[in-house]
Amino acid sequence: MSAFARVTFSVRRPTPDNHWDYQRVSPGSPYSSGFLPMNLPPAVGDLVVLQDEHEEIDGGPVFRVIDRQWSYSAYGSPSWPYTFHEPKDGPLLDIVVEPAEGIYRNKQPENELL
Repeated sequence: MSAFARVTFSVRRPTPDNHWDYQRVSPGSPYSSGFLPMNLPPAVGDLVVLQDEHEEIDGGPVFRVIDRQWSYSAYGSPSWPYTFHEPKDGPLLDIVVEPAEGIYRNKQPENELL
């Protein structure tokens, strides 16, 4: 079994009609499904730096993790064939983020240090 979670990221933004819009981030990966393998995915509240391989992400590159959802393989699926005693792929983890200022917010400007 793969010990790595298969992680995807989406940026959440409010819409004018009080709903949410989600922009999927494509960070570039050797996997065609667009997930990143991670053995230590970020937790809710963590700050992450994300870059999309195709377009600039509004409000980035720093984002705060606001929610996570795990999906595990079903027995008999391609990720856990009937002939295996455990899944051959790690769980899927969808992570929702929102733009954040980052850990260096409110930094003193260089020209005002002296």
